Amino acid sequence: MGVEVVKFTIFGVSLFLMFFLSKYLVESLTHFSKKLRVSEFMVGSIVLAIGTSLPEIIDALIASTLSLGELGMGIIVGSNISNILLILSMSVLIKPISKISKPVLKESYLLLLITLVFVLFCLDGQLSRFEGFMLLASYAGYHWFLHKKDMHAGGMVYVKEIQADIILTPIAIFTIIICGWLVVNTGASIAEDLSIPLSFFGLIIIAVTTSLPELSSSLISAKKGHYKMVIGNIFGSNAANLLLAAGIASLVRPMVFASSNVLAFSILSLLVITSLITFVMHTKKRVSRKMGSIMLFCYVIYLIFVSIFGGAV
Repeated sequence: MGVEVVKFTIFGVSLFLMFFLSKYLVESLTHFSKKLRVSEFMVGSIVLAIGTSLPEIIDALIASTLSLGELGMGIIVGSNISNILLILSMSVLIKPISKISKPVLKESYLLLLITLVFVLFCLDGQLSRFEGFMLLASYAGYHWFLHKKDMHAGGMVYVKEIQADIILTPIAIFTIIICGWLVVNTGASIAEDLSIPLSFFGLIIIAVTTSLPELSSSLISAKKGHYKMVIGNIFGSNAANLLLAAGIASLVRPMVFASSNVLAFSILSLLVITSLITFVMHTKKRVSRKMGSIMLFCYVIYLIFVSIFGGAV
């Protein structure tokens, strides 16, 4: 009993530190970006997306190095599903998106294409090193195509303005890596102790908890009416998870997850969910509170289905 308490304590404290430090990194990067006077959409799509995706990137990488492919893939896919059905739905319930701009529509089309390619790569139940390299290369191309008109700095940053960040940012990143290693190791051990399949543990428990940075930053942006930052954060985070997190993880060690039917279902569900939200944005040019309620209901249904067929209940 004492050992289990220690595991849960390490797991919880490590997650808390990851969230706290990720929040600091997001604020630091956002401050730096504003000094350069880049667009709100670009800040959300690149800066916030990568900053809030650090927990998923680190956890997926560590899971891959430990040959826990099902856990790593569960974290990536589960996080993307929760980003759309949970975080986007809660954001539009706070502040509906009345008009979808062309840059946001373009990102939704790109994310759908990325998701389709990712699903095709996953059909054989694994991600190879070559596929990981292709995903990483696609991430660079994704941002170049999306932000090529904004790839210029409009301001100057003096060292004295960011000298604290220069010192603290590497320390924060190193600490996040250590915490990610602890989360994956203790999480896998807890799942084994409770006889919970790794795929389910990654899809729901770690995926939802590592999505908390996206949730907090999106809700804050929604309250302030910065819908472009909300969409940029969520879609950019999903792209970072599929291309950056999965790319790095599978490049280090091929991710094998062929034995999990619930994971295969979730990967296909992600494609369907991304297709539907893209269709709604394309046809309606807005996302209403009613749509947010439907998305939230669908997420509850998904959780119930995965809990039953994933062997957790």
